[in-house]
Amino acid sequence: QCYEYVKGLENDDSKAAGRALNNSDFQSGKSMIEYLKKEGEEHPKLEKLREILNLEDDEKAIVFTEYRNSADIISEELNISGLNAVKFVGQQGDDGMTQKKQKEVLEAFDDGKFNVLVSTSIGEEGLDIPAVDYVIFYEPVASGIRDIQRAGRTGREESGKVFVLIAENTRDEGHYWSSHHKKNKMNEVLNELKNENKRPKPEKNKQKTLDGFDEESGLVIHADDRENSVAKELSRLDIKVRKNRLKVGDFVVSDRVAAERKTAADLVDSIVDNRLFDQLKKLQEFENPLIIVEGRDLYNHRDIHPNAIRGALSSVSIEYGIPILWSDGERDTAELLKSLAKRE
Repeated sequence: QCYEYVKGLENDDSKAAGRALNNSDFQSGKSMIEYLKKEGEEHPKLEKLREILNLEDDEKAIVFTEYRNSADIISEELNISGLNAVKFVGQQGDDGMTQKKQKEVLEAFDDGKFNVLVSTSIGEEGLDIPAVDYVIFYEPVASGIRDIQRAGRTGREESGKVFVLIAENTRDEGHYWSSHHKKNKMNEVLNELKNENKRPKPEKNKQKTLDGFDEESGLVIHADDRENSVAKELSRLDIKVRKNRLKVGDFVVSDRVAAERKTAADLVDSIVDNRLFDQLKKLQEFENPLIIVEGRDLYNHRDIHPNAIRGALSSVSIEYGIPILWSDGERDTAELLKSLAKRE
């Protein structure tokens, strides 16, 4: 997939693609990818996948992957290995499957003509997919709900197994732990709901006005010692600020919430020099990470195509599952942090 992405860039006439291709680090990575492709090297996940899918005659499995291109490669390699694998993708795009074709594939899988279904996210949804013995996540997902939807394809009538393939020191680790923490939180909420009827009913209190809500005290936010300007604004809002050098984020609101603060210019710079994605991976150590961006003028700071910026922002929200909050300045950022602290 990485190889095909690089080849796609070589056929892209945009300025952003040209800058990427002229970057020395990119050229070095491109040479390594082409060498590995020439030598026939494959991703170690494929070898592990074949090892897991040592299926008995009547056993079935679903392999979930995020990308259609990966679904093509995985199904092809599994078929070469002697399994009967079939790809299952959504309807959109030139390489999509029609509703009729989807139905035919699912019926064939249910009838045992195929024993491995290689599916993109379409297989998470409310389709009539038969229960299976194994569910394999080719990549972990950051969403707790999607994780549960995928794993729920096995273990319905009899016990099943779920495997998650994680590449060390990649965004896989961040996605896995993000999903793990979110599922734990969901379990906590469900347990609280179960026990709610056992608790004595609290006396009704008079609803707070906005002024009363604003008078709460005792809020504490941990701030990186380099964030002096916003820290001062927090102090003016009667927030206790504890300053030290933070390993993750610029502000830690609670054990669940951490925020990375960026100006619009800093956000663009961090996209160009790849700092942003390293920071995102670290932020996912928290259950509810977020990014606060001050200002909205993203497209006039560097000679970078707006589509590249939009793509990076989409990746933040979709691939990493991290929300972006927009702020008008330091005071507004402090107000946002105060609201987050109150909710915690």
